[in-house]
Amino acid sequence: MKKVRLTGNSAGYSMIELMVAVALFATGLLGIMAMEVVATKGNRDSHDLTVATNIAEWWMERLRMESLMWNNGVSDITDSSKTPMLAVFGAALNSPNGTTGWVTPPNNPRYDKWLRTASADTDPGEFCTQYRLSTVVVNELIRAEVRVMWWKMRSERPANWRSCPSGMLDGSGDPDKTRVSNVTLSSMLWRHGFPGL
Repeated sequence: MKKVRLTGNSAGYSMIELMVAVALFATGLLGIMAMEVVATKGNRDSHDLTVATNIAEWWMERLRMESLMWNNGVSDITDSSKTPMLAVFGAALNSPNGTTGWVTPPNNPRYDKWLRTASADTDPGEFCTQYRLSTVVVNELIRAEVRVMWWKMRSERPANWRSCPSGMLDGSGDPDKTRVSNVTLSSMLWRHGFPGL
């Protein structure tokens, strides 16, 4: 059997080949890390959107539930002990262009990222809820809109966030609207009784 001798050129990989391999590996690793950062941010944004949508749906259902008390006229929905969310509309129901503007719901409109209600002013919560009622047909049909807002990741929150200011999206609460995300749902609420009954 004949022995094969390795010459100097065929002894293994050269330093240039190793450097190219390391550079390719590092480039691939950096690409994967960048994809992970984007995926993590996307997951966080998706989670926030899902939570905000669930909160908005809960408040919208509460408005629908209160509208079941609306059978005869405006007097059915002005009692804040029975219909606290619709009571703010009151006499505007009889106006063709009646609206409440954006208002904060009674009780606690603030939630943390796990859908728990935020307690007191020391816990501002992550999500803030507001709603607006507008007349569509006088004393018959109301348009209800519920919006849930939250601060985008790594955005500094102003001190007035604790009170869910109505001007958060119109520029008076915070001039930089790009820091706030929101979900808005709308529905129609109608009177359930029959005229004259």
